[in-house]
Amino acid sequence: ILHVVASAVLLCTLLCGGAVYLYFKPVTENLLKERSTNMVQKMAREAVNSLESMELYAQNISFDETVQESLKKILACKAGSYQYFASIQNMEKKLKEFQFLRDDLLYDIFVVSPEGEILETTHTYRDLIQELVYQEAFEQEKNVFLPEETVSYYGAYGKKNTIPYVSTIYDKEKVKVHIGTLVLLINADQAASPLLLEQQSVQT
Repeated sequence: ILHVVASAVLLCTLLCGGAVYLYFKPVTENLLKERSTNMVQKMAREAVNSLESMELYAQNISFDETVQESLKKILACKAGSYQYFASIQNMEKKLKEFQFLRDDLLYDIFVVSPEGEILETTHTYRDLIQELVYQEAFEQEKNVFLPEETVSYYGAYGKKNTIPYVSTIYDKEKVKVHIGTLVLLINADQAASPLLLEQQSVQT
């Protein structure tokens, strides 16, 4: 069964890394007891497609004119100044628009400065980015999916299962000039819905 599991979720490992593989693996193992390998591979491919679409979406956000200009203003002005917070608010508004367009898969989006300072007007994710997996991703400037975790989503909405995706933002007018880091909090249950829905049908 382990050989079959490995082949069924190989796409997850190759395309999205070990963190996503570990999320899909238990669901896939259960399904393979009742479903054919080809069927489970197809559903795993659909799940990976959802995450791949988030990688592309992150690139689009990173190169957005409002996001780029806001980040440059934030980095150029004094922290805590009116211009600093005005630019953060402007960027947050744009990020929220991006989130609404893909609210089928995205819980939230935020940006961290090159110095590791979270750029938000609230303190929603200040503690979250102190976790070691985030710090390592920021330091290495990697585009990477992080292990699935439960995140407190704006308090009133409770805790959500997420697959974080971290993506470095570069100045699109210069070569390899790091101006920030984008973090997408992906709805883990929705991303895995092809597998989860099939698992539910097996259990019933």
